[in-house]
Parts: sequence; C-alpha cells; structure tokens
Amino acid sequence: MKLDKIMLIDDDKIFNYLHTKILEKINSNYEIISYESPFEAFRYLINLAIIDIPSVIFLDINMPELNGFELIDKIKKEKKEVLKHLNIVIVTSSLNPYDYEIHKQYDVIKAFCNKPLNLEKSQSIINSLLIKN
Repeated sequence: MKLDKIMLIDDDKIFNYLHTKILEKINSNYEIISYESPFEAFRYLINLAIIDIPSVIFLDINMPELNGFELIDKIKKEKKEVLKHLNIVIVTSSLNPYDYEIHKQYDVIKAFCNKPLNLEKSQSIINSLLIKN
C-alpha cells in the first residue's frame, strides 16, 4: 500500500487541525483531507474513482449527524465496492466498551484508538497499516 492520501472525519475541527499537524510531522507530503460532516465525507467518498480513495481514514465514532459506524454502513449500502478499498482507523473519545466491541464486526476497521492522536501513536498505526497491506 502506498500511503499518500489521508482523510480525517471528525465533527470537532480542533481535533482535525491537531491530527493534521501530527500527520504532517510524520510526512509533509501526505495529502490530508478533513471533514467535519460525515455526510459531506460520504458524498466525497462515493463519488471518487477507486484509484483516488484515501489510503487511510481516521474516523470519529460520536458525531451528531451520523456516527462512524453508521457512516460505514451507509457506504456499504450505497456503494459497497468502495468499502473493500478502505482502511479505517477509529479515533474516539468514547470510553464505552460497547464501541470497542462493535468495531470488531467491521473488517474495514484496522485500528481503534482514543483521542487525541499523538506522534508516536500515529506513527505506530501508519507503520502497522503499511506492513499489513
């Protein structure tokens, strides 16, 4: 897997900004796209050619319009072929053990971690994704 495009989906723009800065420290050549609205992110993803899909998506769970799991389900329902090309990392402030258990039902979710990301955690996740793919 070539990791060149990263998408952040979080309704909190401060976390999007912070996570962008951390990822840029890892590699300033990453193209980082961020969305505060899961619906806007959904529209973006389903209209992309497979070749243009982000290498990894850092996805929040708890968002007011549509939670992270609902977003994945919506992609699966509307454009299933996109799903098999996604590598999703859940990044959440949730301490609910149910969220951790439910993420295991999704093959597309490659990692689950708590906010905020830091440099070490981000690098570890990226290295893991590069090794797996």
